[in-house]
Amino acid sequence: MGSEAARLLEAADFAAEKHKAQRRKDPEGTPYINHPLGVARILAQEAGVTDIVVLQAALLHDTVEDTDTTFSEIEERFGEEVRRVVEEVTDDKTLPKAERKRLQIEHAPGCSRRAKLVKLADKLHNLRDISRCTPAALPAAPLLLGGARGGPGSSAAARAGTARPIPFRRARNGPGPAPVPPPSPQRPRGLGESLPRPGLASPRPLPRAGAPGALLRAGGAGSRCRCRCRC
Repeated sequence: MGSEAARLLEAADFAAEKHKAQRRKDPEGTPYINHPLGVARILAQEAGVTDIVVLQAALLHDTVEDTDTTFSEIEERFGEEVRRVVEEVTDDKTLPKAERKRLQIEHAPGCSRRAKLVKLADKLHNLRDISRCTPAALPAAPLLLGGARGGPGSSAAARAGTARPIPFRRARNGPGPAPVPPPSPQRPRGLGESLPRPGLASPRPLPRAGAPGALLRAGGAGSRCRCRCRC
Protein backbone atom coordinates (compact mmCIF):
# COMPACT_ATOMS: atom_id res chain seq x y z
CA MET A 1 0.00 0.00 0.00
CA GLY A 2 2.83 2.35 0.89
CA SER A 3 4.41 1.68 -2.50
CA GLU A 4 1.15 2.53 -4.33
CA ALA A 5 0.77 5.75 -2.35
CA ALA A 6 4.33 6.70 -3.27
CA ARG A 7 3.64 6.00 -6.97
CA LEU A 8 0.51 8.12 -6.85
CA LEU A 9 2.31 11.01 -5.16
CA GLU A 10 5.11 10.74 -7.71
CA ALA A 11 2.58 11.17 -10.55
CA ALA A 12 0.92 14.12 -8.78
CA ASP A 13 4.29 15.82 -8.25
CA PHE A 14 5.28 15.23 -11.87
CA ALA A 15 2.00 16.68 -13.17
CA ALA A 16 2.22 19.70 -10.84
CA GLU A 17 5.70 20.48 -12.12
CA LYS A 18 4.67 20.16 -15.76
CA HIS A 19 1.50 22.29 -15.37
CA LYS A 20 2.97 24.89 -12.98
CA ALA A 21 2.82 27.74 -15.50
CA GLN A 22 -0.68 26.92 -16.76
CA ARG A 23 -4.08 28.18 -15.64
CA ARG A 24 -7.62 27.05 -16.25
CA LYS A 25 -9.91 29.20 -18.43
CA ASP A 26 -12.30 30.10 -15.62
CA PRO A 27 -12.56 33.77 -14.54
CA GLU A 28 -10.53 33.01 -11.40
CA GLY A 29 -7.69 31.52 -13.43
CA THR A 30 -7.29 28.59 -11.06
CA PRO A 31 -4.09 26.51 -11.32
CA TYR A 32 -4.32 23.89 -14.05
CA ILE A 33 -3.17 21.13 -11.69
CA ASN A 34 -6.61 21.37 -10.06
CA HIS A 35 -8.05 19.62 -13.11
CA PRO A 36 -5.98 16.38 -13.13
CA LEU A 37 -6.30 16.22 -9.34
CA GLY A 38 -10.09 16.55 -9.71
CA VAL A 39 -10.18 13.81 -12.37
CA ALA A 40 -8.24 11.44 -10.11
CA ARG A 41 -10.50 12.28 -7.16
CA ILE A 42 -13.65 11.48 -9.19
CA LEU A 43 -12.22 8.07 -10.10
CA ALA A 44 -11.05 7.23 -6.58
CA GLN A 45 -13.88 8.61 -4.45
CA GLU A 46 -16.95 8.52 -6.70
CA ALA A 47 -16.20 5.59 -9.01
CA GLY A 48 -14.33 3.55 -6.40
CA VAL A 49 -11.38 2.93 -8.73
CA THR A 50 -8.36 1.44 -6.96
CA ASP A 51 -6.28 0.60 -10.03
CA ILE A 52 -3.08 2.57 -9.51
CA VAL A 53 -2.41 2.65 -13.27
CA VAL A 54 -5.76 4.39 -13.90
CA LEU A 55 -5.19 6.89 -11.09
CA GLN A 56 -1.67 7.71 -12.27
CA ALA A 57 -2.90 8.11 -15.85
CA ALA A 58 -5.66 10.45 -14.60
CA LEU A 59 -3.03 12.69 -13.00
CA LEU A 60 -0.87 12.60 -16.13
CA HIS A 61 -3.53 12.61 -18.85
CA ASP A 62 -2.84 16.19 -20.06
CA THR A 63 0.94 16.30 -19.65
CA VAL A 64 1.81 15.20 -23.19
CA GLU A 65 -1.09 17.07 -24.80
CA ASP A 66 -0.53 20.42 -23.07
CA THR A 67 3.15 20.47 -22.05
CA ASP A 68 6.53 19.46 -23.43
CA THR A 69 6.28 15.97 -21.91
CA THR A 70 6.88 13.00 -24.24
CA PHE A 71 5.42 9.50 -24.17
CA SER A 72 8.89 8.04 -23.72
CA GLU A 73 9.32 10.22 -20.62
CA ILE A 74 6.03 8.94 -19.21
CA GLU A 75 7.05 5.32 -19.84
CA GLU A 76 10.48 5.83 -18.29
CA ARG A 77 9.03 7.36 -15.11
CA PHE A 78 5.79 5.42 -14.68
CA GLY A 79 5.93 2.32 -16.85
CA GLU A 80 4.48 1.06 -20.11
CA GLU A 81 0.92 0.53 -18.82
CA VAL A 82 0.56 4.14 -17.69
CA ARG A 83 2.09 5.36 -20.94
CA ARG A 84 -0.43 3.37 -23.01
CA VAL A 85 -3.41 4.84 -21.14
CA VAL A 86 -2.05 8.40 -21.41
CA GLU A 87 -1.43 7.84 -25.12
CA GLU A 88 -5.02 6.66 -25.67
CA VAL A 89 -6.52 9.80 -24.10
CA THR A 90 -4.11 12.30 -25.69
CA ASP A 91 -5.32 14.39 -28.63
CA ASP A 92 -3.11 15.51 -31.49
CA LYS A 93 -2.96 19.29 -30.94
CA THR A 94 -1.69 19.86 -34.48
CA LEU A 95 -5.23 19.10 -35.74
CA PRO A 96 -8.14 21.56 -35.70
CA LYS A 97 -10.36 21.34 -32.63
CA ALA A 98 -13.37 20.06 -34.56
CA GLU A 99 -11.27 17.26 -36.04
CA ARG A 100 -9.89 16.32 -32.61
CA LYS A 101 -13.41 16.03 -31.22
CA ARG A 102 -14.51 13.94 -34.18
CA LEU A 103 -11.61 11.55 -33.67
CA GLN A 104 -12.43 11.27 -29.95
CA ILE A 105 -15.90 10.01 -30.83
CA GLU A 106 -14.58 7.73 -33.55
CA HIS A 107 -11.93 6.12 -31.34
CA ALA A 108 -13.96 5.92 -28.11
CA PRO A 109 -15.50 2.44 -28.72
CA GLY A 110 -12.08 0.90 -29.28
CA CYS A 111 -10.40 2.39 -26.22
CA SER A 112 -9.32 0.20 -23.33
CA ARG A 113 -11.42 0.14 -20.15
CA ARG A 114 -8.72 2.11 -18.34
CA ALA A 115 -8.69 4.83 -20.97
CA LYS A 116 -12.50 5.04 -20.96
CA LEU A 117 -12.50 5.56 -17.19
CA VAL A 118 -9.99 8.40 -17.44
CA LYS A 119 -11.79 10.03 -20.36
CA LEU A 120 -15.21 9.87 -18.69
CA ALA A 121 -13.86 11.38 -15.47
CA ASP A 122 -12.09 14.05 -17.54
CA LYS A 123 -15.32 15.02 -19.33
CA LEU A 124 -17.29 14.99 -16.07
CA HIS A 125 -14.83 17.29 -14.32
CA ASN A 126 -14.86 19.71 -17.26
CA LEU A 127 -18.68 19.79 -17.29
CA ARG A 128 -18.76 20.49 -13.56
CA ASP A 129 -16.30 23.33 -14.04
CA ILE A 130 -18.48 24.84 -16.78
CA SER A 131 -21.53 24.49 -14.54
CA ARG A 132 -19.67 26.12 -11.65
CA CYS A 133 -18.45 29.09 -13.68
CA THR A 134 -18.51 29.86 -17.38
CA PRO A 135 -15.02 30.04 -18.95
CA ALA A 136 -13.80 33.58 -19.62
CA ALA A 137 -13.73 32.87 -23.37
CA LEU A 138 -17.44 31.87 -23.35
CA PRO A 139 -19.59 34.71 -21.91
CA ALA A 140 -22.78 33.54 -20.28
CA ALA A 141 -25.95 33.87 -22.38
CA PRO A 142 -29.02 33.22 -20.17
CA LEU A 143 -32.04 31.56 -21.77
CA LEU A 144 -34.85 34.08 -21.93
CA LEU A 145 -38.53 33.84 -22.63
CA GLY A 146 -39.25 35.38 -26.01
CA GLY A 147 -41.03 38.67 -25.83
CA ALA A 148 -41.90 41.76 -27.83
CA ARG A 149 -42.52 45.43 -27.13
CA GLY A 150 -40.40 45.46 -23.99
CA GLY A 151 -41.70 42.19 -22.57
CA PRO A 152 -39.81 40.13 -19.98
CA GLY A 153 -37.86 38.29 -22.68
CA SER A 154 -37.18 41.18 -25.03
CA SER A 155 -33.74 42.55 -25.82
CA ALA A 156 -34.68 45.81 -24.12
CA ALA A 157 -35.50 43.92 -20.94
CA ALA A 158 -32.22 42.04 -21.18
CA ARG A 159 -30.28 45.30 -21.48
CA ALA A 160 -32.18 46.75 -18.54
CA GLY A 161 -31.40 43.72 -16.39
CA THR A 162 -35.06 42.73 -15.98
CA ALA A 163 -35.03 39.72 -18.29
CA ARG A 164 -36.73 36.66 -16.83
CA PRO A 165 -34.93 33.28 -17.26
CA ILE A 166 -36.88 30.22 -18.35
CA PRO A 167 -38.06 28.24 -15.32
CA PHE A 168 -37.05 24.61 -15.15
CA ARG A 169 -38.71 21.59 -13.64
CA ARG A 170 -37.61 17.96 -13.41
CA ALA A 171 -39.06 15.81 -16.17
CA ARG A 172 -41.48 13.13 -15.00
CA ASN A 173 -39.66 10.27 -16.70
CA GLY A 174 -36.30 11.86 -17.44
CA PRO A 175 -33.04 12.18 -15.53
CA GLY A 176 -32.61 15.92 -15.85
CA PRO A 177 -34.58 19.17 -15.76
CA ALA A 178 -36.93 19.96 -18.60
CA PRO A 179 -37.96 23.50 -19.61
CA VAL A 180 -41.47 24.57 -18.76
CA PRO A 181 -43.07 25.79 -22.01
CA PRO A 182 -44.72 29.22 -21.86
CA PRO A 183 -48.53 29.14 -21.82
CA SER A 184 -50.06 29.27 -25.29
CA PRO A 185 -52.26 32.33 -25.89
CA GLN A 186 -55.99 31.62 -25.96
CA ARG A 187 -58.01 33.21 -28.76
CA PRO A 188 -61.14 34.92 -27.36
CA ARG A 189 -64.29 33.26 -28.59
CA GLY A 190 -66.73 35.37 -30.54
CA LEU A 191 -70.47 35.58 -30.17
CA GLY A 192 -72.27 32.57 -31.55
CA GLU A 193 -69.29 30.13 -30.96
CA SER A 194 -69.80 27.25 -28.62
CA LEU A 195 -67.24 25.20 -26.69
CA PRO A 196 -66.29 21.78 -28.18
CA ARG A 197 -67.30 18.77 -26.14
CA PRO A 198 -64.74 16.00 -25.48
CA GLY A 199 -65.08 13.07 -27.86
CA LEU A 200 -67.44 14.94 -30.21
CA ALA A 201 -66.88 16.89 -33.36
CA SER A 202 -66.88 20.65 -32.98
CA PRO A 203 -70.51 21.91 -33.25
CA ARG A 204 -71.61 24.29 -35.96
CA PRO A 205 -71.50 27.93 -34.84
CA LEU A 206 -74.85 29.53 -34.14
CA PRO A 207 -76.01 31.97 -36.86
CA ARG A 208 -75.70 35.67 -36.21
CA ALA A 209 -78.81 37.69 -35.64
CA GLY A 210 -80.26 38.85 -38.92
CA ALA A 211 -78.35 36.28 -40.99
CA PRO A 212 -80.14 33.63 -43.09
CA GLY A 213 -81.20 30.84 -40.80
CA ALA A 214 -81.61 33.02 -37.71
CA LEU A 215 -84.82 32.63 -35.71
CA LEU A 216 -87.02 35.60 -36.37
CA ARG A 217 -89.65 35.01 -33.79
CA ALA A 218 -89.60 33.64 -30.28
CA GLY A 219 -91.11 30.28 -29.70
CA GLY A 220 -90.55 26.78 -28.43
CA ALA A 221 -89.00 23.79 -30.08
CA GLY A 222 -91.38 24.14 -32.99
CA SER A 223 -90.19 27.57 -34.05
CA ARG A 224 -89.22 27.57 -37.71
CA CYS A 225 -87.10 29.81 -39.87
CA ARG A 226 -88.78 32.04 -42.46
CA CYS A 227 -85.91 31.75 -44.95
CA ARG A 228 -85.52 28.98 -47.54
CA CYS A 229 -82.40 27.36 -46.05
CA ARG A 230 -84.50 24.59 -44.41
CA CYS A 231 -82.70 24.96 -41.11
